[in-house]
Amino acid sequence: MTSASLSGSLRAIPNAPKARILWAFAIALMVAGVIAMVRLPIPWNDELQQAVAKRTAADQPPTVDQYIDLTLWWAAAAAAIIGALLTASHKLWTSRYAPVTEPLTSKAERRSTRITMWVALIAITAIAAFARAPRLDHSFWNDEEVTIQDYSWGKYSKQKVAGEAAELKFKPASWEKTLFYNRGGSNHVLNSALTKLTIQTDNAIRGNDGNFFSERTARIVPFLASLGTVLLIGWIGWRGFHPIAGIVAAATLALSPWHIRYSTEIRGYSLLLFLILVALVCLFLALHSGKRRYWVGFAIAEAGFMLSFFASVYVAVALNLAALAWIVTSGRSKSQLVEPTYRLLAANLAAAAIFIPLAAPSIPQFLYYLENPLIHGFAPGWLNDFYHHLVLGVPPWERSGELNAGITAPQLFAQAPWVESLLWRIVPAVVGLGIISALITRDRRQILLIAALTAGPVLGYLHNRLVDSPALPWYLLYSLLPFALLCGYACSLLLTAVKKPTTRLPLVLSSLVAAAWLTAYAIATQPQREHLAAVPRQPLREVAAELRGNAPTFGTPEIKDRVTAAVGFSVKRLRTYDPHIHTLRSVKDLRKVDEQATAAQLPVFIAVCGESLIAKDPKKKACLDYLHDPANGFTKYSRILGFETQFSYDIYSKEPSFQASTK
Repeated sequence: MTSASLSGSLRAIPNAPKARILWAFAIALMVAGVIAMVRLPIPWNDELQQAVAKRTAADQPPTVDQYIDLTLWWAAAAAAIIGALLTASHKLWTSRYAPVTEPLTSKAERRSTRITMWVALIAITAIAAFARAPRLDHSFWNDEEVTIQDYSWGKYSKQKVAGEAAELKFKPASWEKTLFYNRGGSNHVLNSALTKLTIQTDNAIRGNDGNFFSERTARIVPFLASLGTVLLIGWIGWRGFHPIAGIVAAATLALSPWHIRYSTEIRGYSLLLFLILVALVCLFLALHSGKRRYWVGFAIAEAGFMLSFFASVYVAVALNLAALAWIVTSGRSKSQLVEPTYRLLAANLAAAAIFIPLAAPSIPQFLYYLENPLIHGFAPGWLNDFYHHLVLGVPPWERSGELNAGITAPQLFAQAPWVESLLWRIVPAVVGLGIISALITRDRRQILLIAALTAGPVLGYLHNRLVDSPALPWYLLYSLLPFALLCGYACSLLLTAVKKPTTRLPLVLSSLVAAAWLTAYAIATQPQREHLAAVPRQPLREVAAELRGNAPTFGTPEIKDRVTAAVGFSVKRLRTYDPHIHTLRSVKDLRKVDEQATAAQLPVFIAVCGESLIAKDPKKKACLDYLHDPANGFTKYSRILGFETQFSYDIYSKEPSFQASTK
């Protein structure tokens, strides 16, 4: 290398230490991508293609290992290309530049309200914690058990040994499954990884075996993320609009039954909402200050919320469109707008470099799931269902049958008719006034802030509706964020309309309006909050305890004084609490269990999940007919209700002293 070329290479190195770190990251990303491409198997090799073709011919999807081999090489190539692009263009996105926006609020305003606001927001967050904490100890339900058994912990299964009876063993979920297995799109990757780390850390601290933990431990990350969401939405409302807007937004979200429900579930939804707000805050601070650390924060948070729930890509699109609009409308010259635009592009490339390698094996698995002919498209009444959950956290229709303990909108309206008026009259008016309040300020900060949060749900709904996707209402759970913020904006309308008040009257009236809204909303949603605290959605632990008698649940040895079995919905999920339970798929299985218990002179206890619904399945109906036949000696022992019929249980028992009438 000549002295001139060496001098040119040294000049290419950024001068600022922080810029050098980012430049080094880009180079490391490129090098790591190239090394991975060399070491990983190429996806078009004949052996892999033949193995995949063989499974396809048998109408089976590729294995997890095959999905990894088919996709990770391409992910490594993408990372290498992104690293090369960032390295080559580092001068465009590592240099300092003048901020393109003004602060969200004045320093004087922040000083005058800071202590009061932080006390208020911390108090609201404490109330949120109080409303969510009871659910930490609830039994897991079906979707959480998917996370536990398939991705984050493991499951019990019987392993056959030649010449010996099958032995029940615990098989932990590997990190490979945690990160890359995604049956039916059910793996919220970041949540699964954090849940696994939480359980492993707790076991290491307590000295437990790897096959034991508590529900409270597993749920601590989503619980803390939900509190962070309440705090952040309040901070955004305060800094972006007015202190009253921040207090109302935080309190509305703290009281929301829909948010409470997902605040303690070990799924990706709680992390999703928190990281969306983190990305939003980092993005706006980056645009205001130009500081590199906020751009890095935005990139990490953006990748994080997409790894929490892949369908949040609509939010990423909305945030970036709002950021571009923010830059373009800043009133700066074209030359001054280039640098923040490059920073935005670089941050998205960095986010993609994090997201793609972790998501690549999941994408074809999810596409395979969508090809299933049993998957239905957009359900009728979707918007009605979504709106009821958004506001009240309950379904809009009565649930069929008596086998459930859930609350529905008709029940709420029967108890308090004014709640229906709140749903259909007051809430639309509040949201409309919130939009007006943002618009009449003629301040692009407020308009783009709301647009950034609102456009995501709108894009998500329109796209899924257009392609007739099997999207469910909670896929747009992040609609809670603009809903809470618009409620805060509405209560600040008078303060927005009166630019320079000469008296405290607008502040007093706005405070009264805020108090009235929060009081009405708190009373209307209290029945569902109480219900969420008291009733587990699917009482798996309670059912296992009922089946096992006095024997404890959760990875315990086989009980010797009874036989346990289950038939119906998600019966395999009971194995976390009762590893030795017999899962029944037909009346043949039921008859075999009954004969074994009779031969051993042991009582048998059988849980039926969703009895009125499984009666529509001929195989399951045959099991019900067997249990209902007096000649077989079964009697209904107890009933344990969940939120829905498909997650509620009737338990049948049979004593060994019973003698069939035919004998």
